[in-house]
Amino acid sequence: TCITFDGSGNTSMPGNLSVTGNISGNITLPSDFNIDSSLTIGTDADGTDRIITFGHSTLKMVVGIDDSEDRFIINTGSAFEGTVANNSLSIDSNDHLYIKGNLIVQGNSVSGSTTSVMTFDADDVLFSDNIKLNTDNSILSFGVHDEIFFTHRHDEGIRLQATSAATNNVVNV
Repeated sequence: TCITFDGSGNTSMPGNLSVTGNISGNITLPSDFNIDSSLTIGTDADGTDRIITFGHSTLKMVVGIDDSEDRFIINTGSAFEGTVANNSLSIDSNDHLYIKGNLIVQGNSVSGSTTSVMTFDADDVLFSDNIKLNTDNSILSFGVHDEIFFTHRHDEGIRLQATSAATNNVVNV
């Protein structure tokens, strides 16, 4: 078995490559690089992030493990951002998913463990169970201009309010 170098800077080697020591610095792989089995990058619990960078002339993408946060992260940028909320997508060790930006659902339902919990039907959203607004003064509004709305008022109840150019009706429930 030998390593072959051609005049164009290409290197080839039949068989397997095994590295028994350390490789330091950056490694650049050719555009077509295949792994038939598995690839392990680094040892577990050594406090070091593991990053694979996908290079592009206008967009960098990093994928890896942020060891200090115990999170798998995908980020559009050349590195992990300072906080979890600033990364494009991350999954923590408790299986919580964090998404920066909008979530676009291409299908028509979002499912829970056994059933759909939310279904999209044209311009309607159907919920199979409860909706919880988890703050005081939460507002549920209706209409293009939010002219009718319910407001949860702490220690008071629910306020139904209808506003228009002619009226400003308030009903406390």
